[in-house]
Amino acid sequence: MTYDLKVQRTPRLVGRGLRIAMEALERERIGAVLQRGILLGAGLEPLRERPTKGLVTPLWMAPDERALLPQRPLDLGRVAASGEATSGVGSYARAYGEGRTTPTAVAERFLATAADLDRRTPALRWFVSLDADDVRAQARESTLRWAAGRPLSVLDGVPVPVKDEVDQRGHRTTAGTRALATTPAAADSAPVARLRALGALLVGKTNMHELGAGATGLNIPWGTARNPWDVRYHTGGSSSGSGGAAASGLAPFALGCDGGGSIRIPASFCGVVGLKPTYGRVPKVGAVPLAPSLQHVGPLARTVRDTAIGYVAMAGRDARELHTLAQPPLDDEELAAQLSRTRLDGVTLGIYPAWFEDADAAVVARCREALLACERRGAKLRDVEVPDLELARVAHIVLIAAESRAFVDTLGDRCAQLGFDVRLGLAVGKAIPPEDVLAAHRHRVRLGESWLRAMDGVDAIVTPTMPQTAPLVRDDSLECGEVDAEGVSRMLRFTVLANLLGTPAVSVPVGFVGGLPVGLQLQGRPWDEARLFGIAAVLEDACREPTSAWKPAVGVDLLAD
Repeated sequence: MTYDLKVQRTPRLVGRGLRIAMEALERERIGAVLQRGILLGAGLEPLRERPTKGLVTPLWMAPDERALLPQRPLDLGRVAASGEATSGVGSYARAYGEGRTTPTAVAERFLATAADLDRRTPALRWFVSLDADDVRAQARESTLRWAAGRPLSVLDGVPVPVKDEVDQRGHRTTAGTRALATTPAAADSAPVARLRALGALLVGKTNMHELGAGATGLNIPWGTARNPWDVRYHTGGSSSGSGGAAASGLAPFALGCDGGGSIRIPASFCGVVGLKPTYGRVPKVGAVPLAPSLQHVGPLARTVRDTAIGYVAMAGRDARELHTLAQPPLDDEELAAQLSRTRLDGVTLGIYPAWFEDADAAVVARCREALLACERRGAKLRDVEVPDLELARVAHIVLIAAESRAFVDTLGDRCAQLGFDVRLGLAVGKAIPPEDVLAAHRHRVRLGESWLRAMDGVDAIVTPTMPQTAPLVRDDSLECGEVDAEGVSRMLRFTVLANLLGTPAVSVPVGFVGGLPVGLQLQGRPWDEARLFGIAAVLEDACREPTSAWKPAVGVDLLAD
């Protein structure tokens, strides 16, 4: 089999050139010609030339055979039980339980620190909406519960930021743009409501790439989030603020969303763990429907265990969302056992060498070292083949463009408030014919079957998360944005397949190149998050020496006096 994954070759556009291109694409006659030319350059031939199957249930919609089993009550404390080194959430719970600090004190430190970070030059811009009165009110209630010995869970009083793509009561949901939400949300989204019910201290809304339409985190309306390891660099998008907040220690974990890598990209660039769960594992009720069949909600955290806590806290069935009813029950005992693994005996990791090595040489070398560490812990490595990666790339382009366009069409005249880069992409998406969208959906069946064959005999397929470290924030992009389709298509080469298939994928930090973090990605079978967490926990421990010596330039400890 020939490795066929390509990079979309287009010039980078900024400033006056971006504006001219956008205005031309939006004109009726010349725009139609330009749109067709750009689509030809995008390489849609595999989508059109490969035979498709009928409208068969794709992998991400197939109900699990255990879907009818009842969900028993879950114990977050069991998942969190560990030393301070592997659970920031546990550290907060112990500090509160022992009376060393209170949620009220933590809330004040959080508010003061968040304000200070945005007074710096450049401003960190991880948050776009903070309500100090609301944070203090939540903290007071949590402090009273801890004082009475009746916390709601191990998450009670623990700071958790929420990406500005999902509703949090009392805050506007803007999805990073001026074209959305002029009034605060009246109710929490499903995942946020679950966090609130567990006592989490919901500290505010985090920044994101406008409408999730990019991989860097660049945002013109609200300012661009900066990487805590080096503020000259991007955090990665689109969950840019969540990545920065989690990496700095401002919160043990943060809520993100992922339609093509938007949790795993900032996880890799910011040196944290990021999980995109199986499609339907975490409900999306109350999330902006930017790309509904590709969109996932999940956590970003400094440790594997904290990521698992965030996952369990938000996951589970929701009668309002059909896809969530296909999932098997969560098993906190199995997850806790997996998180306690110290070896990988009996685990086989699949590697498609041509895909794995399609990255910067230094990144590949760091990821290879991580695999050697896994071998020393008992894992076996096996070469596998993952076919049709170019078909997956093109299908993702078509689907995310079509679904985003369908959402933006509901904005009407407010589309004029979108950034030039977003408008240019949407103008191209408008030219995608319906038959290509239908073909992309049908190809998901073929891709899912190929993935399961590739997974035969292995527990996870491993790649770098990103083919590079975080890109520089370029001054010429800060006035009116940038379009760099070539750079984005390169960054997404390892991540989009999991969104198309709805399969789980987790990024784990494994070291540094040039002082910036590198992530390794584990991809698995549907509903197999526990197994991925077990492998990730051992990988995290095996890579602790090369990662623990580094500290972010912007580091926060809200438990310290």
